[in-house]
Amino acid sequence: MRFNKAIAVIIVGFTLCFVLTGCSSVTGQRDFNKFMSNLEHHLHAEDWDALHNQMDDLMKIYAKNNWKLQLIGDEGEYERLHESINRFTTAVEAREIMDAKLELATIKTIIEDIYSL
Repeated sequence: MRFNKAIAVIIVGFTLCFVLTGCSSVTGQRDFNKFMSNLEHHLHAEDWDALHNQMDDLMKIYAKNNWKLQLIGDEGEYERLHESINRFTTAVEAREIMDAKLELATIKTIIEDIYSL
């Protein structure tokens, strides 16, 4: 009987820890938000080399969280996100500041829309 109560207390404790720490790490939102602010900083500084180096990381974060995006958002949202990431990459490679800023803003908006529910 005491063993069952101890297990119940442990399960409740783990559940509360999970709920209290939030789910943004689990869903990938924290990964995207942290990376977006980093990209935004480099874009404002027009540090093209740093931005170019981070394009692979952005695609890795997208690939890592793609299945989560598919569960949370709808098909149009995560497909638009992928397209916008590709356009952002192209703008960075071409060093087009206005196009890159527009696409980064679009990426941020799509991410906010996906995680707003």
